[in-house]
Amino acid sequence: MIKLLTLFTVTALLSFPIFADDVPLINSVQYWIDNNHEAAVKKNSPEFDVDCSNLSTGLHFLHLRAIDSNGKYSQLYEYGFLKVAEDVKPDSIQYLQYWWDDFKENAVVAPYTSNEFTLYTNALPYGLHSLKYRVKDNAGRWSELHEHYFYKGETLDSARIVSYSYWWNDLTDAIKVKQLENPTSCFVIDEDITIPEEARTGYAGHYTATLNLYFTDNRGISVFMTSNVEYPDNDAPITDIDADSYVGSSKSGIKIAWMEKSNDKMGDYNVYVSKDDGPFYLWRPDTKETNSLFHGIAGSTYRFTVTGRDAYGNREKYDETKCVSVTFE
Repeated sequence: MIKLLTLFTVTALLSFPIFADDVPLINSVQYWIDNNHEAAVKKNSPEFDVDCSNLSTGLHFLHLRAIDSNGKYSQLYEYGFLKVAEDVKPDSIQYLQYWWDDFKENAVVAPYTSNEFTLYTNALPYGLHSLKYRVKDNAGRWSELHEHYFYKGETLDSARIVSYSYWWNDLTDAIKVKQLENPTSCFVIDEDITIPEEARTGYAGHYTATLNLYFTDNRGISVFMTSNVEYPDNDAPITDIDADSYVGSSKSGIKIAWMEKSNDKMGDYNVYVSKDDGPFYLWRPDTKETNSLFHGIAGSTYRFTVTGRDAYGNREKYDETKCVSVTFE
């Protein structure tokens, strides 16, 4: 069954496993839409409604992560959804497009007349296959692409999976090939497949590696599939701080600027100041700004330092040696 829904409210239902009494519990959820992390919302329940009334029509992304009782974040999950105009109804879907395996050149486009449809596999050889499909509405917009994998066999004993191989991203020189001791028609990968460091090519706000899988049966028929695997950004950002000069006027003040240097998607900054070698105290807490004017007292010297927190909640370690000094006249 395929449906295109008129989306004004997105409902997210989550279920998080709890394994033992001493394991931190999931007690809240944080989410934001598209890249609007500064408007992140925290909910104290895994079941909640997301208000989409102010979103423009078109494709959007819901970013969501859980928070445990120790304040630690889970990995970030991303879900795409389409908001359509009020005059676009669920029955405005006009076409269905589908193709088998990776033969998009043989794609079939058929009128969409029902929420249910039947596809015949008579022409397909026995073995592993994939079905890809999407629908198109009366405004000419395609839905996201759906993909399903299945095994076609004459009888229960007609064919067996004998091997599989996998590699990450485009690292084809690091392909791992596994031969099954007991070929089977129903197969679950039971090994721990860990994303290697060389495949972790994360950059500002995007931490995804592509797992490529290749299965072969005893007839020599193979099928290829890919899966995007998200991994958490656990590295703290790196920041720096500077001033437009190192001698300032007590009347006009001096501009202090701070910035990130690690190509991270930043959440906010804490900026600290110390007067005449005294202790540091917070001057600009949890600010999203990257500069501010500071007015000091003539004859005094001030030191400034900064720590940053990225969009994944990783906070930079406090370091008083990373500072800029300004004297006021």
